[in-house]
Amino acid sequence: MSAAIRVVHAGGLTEMGRSEEGLAVVAEAIPAIELSAAGEGNYPMLLHAADTVLWVTQRTEHVEVIERNLQAKFIEPDFCYPESDARWTAALLCALTGRSTEAREWFSQARPG
Repeated sequence: MSAAIRVVHAGGLTEMGRSEEGLAVVAEAIPAIELSAAGEGNYPMLLHAADTVLWVTQRTEHVEVIERNLQAKFIEPDFCYPESDARWTAALLCALTGRSTEAREWFSQARPG
C-alpha cells in the first residue's frame, strides 16, 4: 500500500513539473509492481498511478513491466477498482508506445465512470 501512496504522490510531482522526481519514485516502485499479488490492497491504483506518471512525462521507462503486470494481475482476473479502469490504463500505455490501433481498442472497451 505504501508504494501506491508514493506513486500517487509522484503523479502530483509530475503535474507540478517535477518530472524527474516523479519518475524516480516510479522506478523505486517497480519491485512492488513485480512482487505484489493480484488483488492486493491498492495494487490497481499503483499501476494506474505509475501509468499516469509515464503519460504526463511522455516517457516509456518501465512500460513493459507495468503493462505485463496490468494484464496478468488486473485485466485477466477482471478486477474492478474505484477511480481506475485497467482498460483505460492499458490504452494509455499503448498510446504512449505508439500502438494507436491497440490503444483505440482498449479505449473502446474501457468501462464508463
